[in-house]
Amino acid sequence: TTARARSFASHSTMADMAKLAPAFAKLAEAAQEISDIFAGGGVLGKRAGEFDENGKKKKKEKRAPRAPTAFNLFMKKAVAEVKADQQSRQVPPEEEMNPKEIFAHCAAKWKNAPENPKSGMGSLDAGKAAEDDKKALRAAAWEAREAARAAEKALAARAEDDKRVVRAAAAEAARTVEKALAAR
Repeated sequence: TTARARSFASHSTMADMAKLAPAFAKLAEAAQEISDIFAGGGVLGKRAGEFDENGKKKKKEKRAPRAPTAFNLFMKKAVAEVKADQQSRQVPPEEEMNPKEIFAHCAAKWKNAPENPKSGMGSLDAGKAAEDDKKALRAAAWEAREAARAAEKALAARAEDDKRVVRAAAAEAARTVEKALAAR
């Protein structure tokens, strides 16, 4: 039985190797291509397009500059305004805002600027404010429902009290009438 098991094992190994032969052939081709690239001084990966056939780095093509965004235009104007304001007020050099502070100040203005397409809508703060408004409205609606329920209960209790008062008054009137009839 051991010889038979060995025969079966070698037969299944041969069948597996026959199935893997095409994959090994593809691997051998890829290895040869890689070897050719390295032998010729080529480059693999993302940077492959940056080099010519001689292995020298290609010069990048110059593109037209991108059009300035609304933020770029706003910041250019706002920074110029802040600098002009500092000069017109004749701020001493030690009290002048440095460029980082000027930029931060202007960027904070951008948040609510009319030029900002996201001011008042779509920004995270606006979304949070809208969510807070919804929560406040839900809370107010709940309080109004609770107040209405309390008013209904109070009216129902008052109606019961009124019924008791009316019953007591009717009973008192009936006793008074009975006394008057009995006295006659």
